[in-house]
Amino acid sequence: MKATNGATQRSASILESRNTPITNGVATDRASRELAADERQHLHEALGGLTARERDVVEAIWAGGSNEHVAERMCVAIPTLRTHLMRIHRKLGTQGKGDLIRYIAEHMLDGYRTGALAPVRARVDV
Repeated sequence: MKATNGATQRSASILESRNTPITNGVATDRASRELAADERQHLHEALGGLTARERDVVEAIWAGGSNEHVAERMCVAIPTLRTHLMRIHRKLGTQGKGDLIRYIAEHMLDGYRTGALAPVRARVDV
């Protein structure tokens, strides 16, 4: 893993702790990026200033994919998704999807640090 700054390194470490394959700094297994129930609850509490639909958009962005794929999964038009993203960025102070992903990863990491989230244990096959 090659990290360019502390935020990127923290984001990558969260993905690694969830056993997400990383290629050139990009998570390659989208299914493993789905939030567990306790992670979803923690994130929703951290994103209290957002509407329920905006929190859904944040989850969909975390799961990965282009705006077109995210809009399709959420059954919204691309301009609607862009409007949601614009409002999310304004409320959270983020600038772009990469910055939003870092924001989410840092809040997840804080949850693990404070004990609000239980650490994910690697499954051992024998």
